[in-house]
Amino acid sequence: MILLSVRLLFHWGFWARPLFMSARQPTMTVPPPTVFVGALARGLAELLRARGRGVPEYRRAGGRYFVPLAQSLGRCVERVYFRLLRGGVSAAVDKTRVFQGPYIRLENLRDPTQRFAVRDLGKAYAPGAEAEFAALVREGCEVGEGDARVSLDVATLVAAAHAVTRLGPAEGVVAVADATAMRWEDCVEVHDVKILEMPCPYFPWGGGELPPPWRTTQFLDWRDERVWSDQRVQGDVVVYAVPESEWAPLRVEFPPCSTLPKVKIVECGGLWYVDPRV
Repeated sequence: MILLSVRLLFHWGFWARPLFMSARQPTMTVPPPTVFVGALARGLAELLRARGRGVPEYRRAGGRYFVPLAQSLGRCVERVYFRLLRGGVSAAVDKTRVFQGPYIRLENLRDPTQRFAVRDLGKAYAPGAEAEFAALVREGCEVGEGDARVSLDVATLVAAAHAVTRLGPAEGVVAVADATAMRWEDCVEVHDVKILEMPCPYFPWGGGELPPPWRTTQFLDWRDERVWSDQRVQGDVVVYAVPESEWAPLRVEFPPCSTLPKVKIVECGGLWYVDPRV
């Protein structure tokens, strides 16, 4: 197993809707795992195109659409972590002028006043904040289709990570500061209290009570193929431990790992992660 760690800087922030909510709703204040898996899939697409093997952004089959590269990558990712290393996230609701063509009734299509409207859109502001996304990936797993296929190894994952330019929607621009990959088997358990005072990433939670300021939430399961299609609302979910107020209008910072006394913490390449298998 390979642990891919990507450090990035937010330009202004991001937005990500809670489960099953429309685009005109509040935003989560932590980006879900699917955001990173999708961004990494786009990075792999850019890598394949650079090698002369184009891959479609989406396909249609049987009257439905799906994202083939994200589907195949999702099956290769065992776990996703995210944390803020510096700065915080504050949620807000902005008034935004949007095109609402798909929602206009047929009898009003010729009325120009119906084409645009001012809507409330939730956004998570984190200007200049430094964050880390990490993914536990099966080494040698093949991603892609037809001739546009690639086997995941350290070099491929690092190259794809450096091609990431945004998280989620197109306006969620990020700058990748660094990307490293290491083998999960080389990670070691730590008990040093000073080490555990560093920010702790969100992680899969197997059950039981969590100490404050942690809470549980549900994210779409990136391993379910339906999540990468127009059937995403039927997709499976995974339970994660996240900092409090994951989509409340409060400033969110990631607490230290010392707030989780009953979990196993492992050190990998100078950073620390929760091993939920214990």
